[in-house]
Amino acid sequence: LRATHADLRRAPMEHLVVTDQQFVFRRGAVTVAINNDTVATTVSMPSERPGRAALGRCVLEGRQVAIPARSSCV
Repeated sequence: LRATHADLRRAPMEHLVVTDQQFVFRRGAVTVAINNDTVATTVSMPSERPGRAALGRCVLEGRQVAIPARSSCV
């Protein structure tokens, strides 16, 4: 994935959501959402919609991102 998306290699990282079990960050035009919890969760993005899920099983609705348990999406 890093090989096909230069932003994942070179763009500055912006932390969007940081909790004990969830981490959402943006590098350039790419947003990555990680849920390390044993249960699914929904996180609210600070401003704009993150785009579309290119990899993973997240569900995007407006500024909300539903992330399955022990999963991630890009």
